[in-house]
Amino acid sequence: MKPLEIMDALGDIPRDLVNDCFRAPAETADTKHGNESTGITRAAKPDHRSVKVPRPVTAAALAACMMFAAGVGLFLIRGDQEHEVLQSTADSAAIPLTTDTAETEQAVAVTEPAETTAPPAVYAELELHEQEKQVHTWEEKDALLNEARERYRQNGGPLLIDTGKYIAKYFAPDSGADINDLEAKSYLYHMMLNSIDYFSTAEGEMIYGISGGQIIIRFQTDDTAHKSYEYEQSGEGAYETYFSGSDEAFSSFLTNVDLTAGTYSRNFCSVDNQNDFIMRDNDRRSSLPDGTGLAFNRMDGMNLGISCSCCLFPQSIAMSRLDDFDLWHITGTETVLGRNCAAIEGVHSGNAISLLVDIGTGILMKYEERNADGLQTDYSEVTALTVDEPVSVREFDPTGLTPEEPFAPQIPENK
Repeated sequence: MKPLEIMDALGDIPRDLVNDCFRAPAETADTKHGNESTGITRAAKPDHRSVKVPRPVTAAALAACMMFAAGVGLFLIRGDQEHEVLQSTADSAAIPLTTDTAETEQAVAVTEPAETTAPPAVYAELELHEQEKQVHTWEEKDALLNEARERYRQNGGPLLIDTGKYIAKYFAPDSGADINDLEAKSYLYHMMLNSIDYFSTAEGEMIYGISGGQIIIRFQTDDTAHKSYEYEQSGEGAYETYFSGSDEAFSSFLTNVDLTAGTYSRNFCSVDNQNDFIMRDNDRRSSLPDGTGLAFNRMDGMNLGISCSCCLFPQSIAMSRLDDFDLWHITGTETVLGRNCAAIEGVHSGNAISLLVDIGTGILMKYEERNADGLQTDYSEVTALTVDEPVSVREFDPTGLTPEEPFAPQIPENK
């Protein structure tokens, strides 16, 4: 199966589970918070119109895992105008932080040590954003994916841009540069498309709200240890998701827990970070010769729920909300939870949007969308956050829970 044909595998997934943040945009889609694609990374938020709110994040996790079974770390997404909304309230105990920063001092040598110079860091060049969409056939897109895979493997991972350079140039208090020039906007766009390259651990809390309701989420993720944990609570129940993986496909597990029902399911989940397709930023958005809009989402190795990932890895929001640089501008900077953030104001599908983006990581700290009447139609906010600090990710404990019959995938013979 070609990478670009993998979307056919989603045919049996109910469309009402295909939700906001990992729906990449079509050219004419009318969207809310990035909900234009028909692709799922792991899960979907519940429909607030239902009498009973279904499992908010873990419901489609297994189906998404099976998408990864083909060894593809990137989805091709087609346009879709469906939109599901969420309404819930929650509260629970905070997740404790675990930190250990003790260091051992070394004795000073009698003789002066020889002066050493660290090798210079190798940085990628920042791509300046091209608003005119490229047109590609399916075969050309397949070639781009294969090129991206080979480039990734040759580099041993992604090549990062020099964030310090652009922060000093545009976002320092005394920079004096035009904060809305093409390079500054391209920097923020790049960071949101590739945020997971710029931090390795994260722990915190966030809320996602719409139409007056909200869901509270607590999360822990450690990319180096290949572990993640997420807790969600809505007015209808509480849910947990545990991910434990490695660099090898089909040696990873995704565990979904329904705390309200007292049940859990544990399944194979192929998430091979080495198969991530890191395309050039300007190749991520394009169209087919017939005009169909396309967008490519990178694989989300954190394996957090879709609501949480739309903040920690806001690639779809960037492609759907900020792709047209003429429709938004940077108003300045704000400090949020001790982090320096760029404040963005813009327009999307006739609605007013505002974003606060962490300048150093690309994490979306806050998002708000209002319609022409001034009514809030979409909202998310990170309320607590620690990155790149030691995290003791919570481990799954089945005590007191009843296992559901797991869905066991057929493991390929070459794995």
